[in-house]
Amino acid sequence: MTQEEKNKEIVKRFYDEIWNKGDLAVVDELFTPDYVVVNLPPWRTPGAEGLKQFIADNHRMFPDVHQIIEDMVAEGDKVAVYLRATATHKGDLNGPVGLVPATNKKVGWEGVIFLRLKDGKIIETKGVIDNMSLMQQLGAIQKP
Repeated sequence: MTQEEKNKEIVKRFYDEIWNKGDLAVVDELFTPDYVVVNLPPWRTPGAEGLKQFIADNHRMFPDVHQIIEDMVAEGDKVAVYLRATATHKGDLNGPVGLVPATNKKVGWEGVIFLRLKDGKIIETKGVIDNMSLMQQLGAIQKP
């Protein structure tokens, strides 16, 4: 198995075991403690502990969140992922437009994430999630 294939398997585990199954203990196995989110919001705790908090918050707001990797490309120490997610909005969301009370709406979003790995662990992520579409589906902002 090439290093690129090994890195892709690690990323698949991240989405399956951590995001989809909510197993936060796997974060310690797959991420370095000083893991960096390049575009981290300023109120978020950095590192692997911050990632656990972020995922726990998402599971509180969207307990049935399911992320599907639609496409994945690996080159060297980097993996790029195009994903689609579906979820039901069951918990209040404090998002980019302020507080959005739980709507019980089924929603979906897409995103592109770039992950960098070293020695079998994820050390950095950066990406873009379509939060505008999500906020529109929740009724927090109007479609133009």
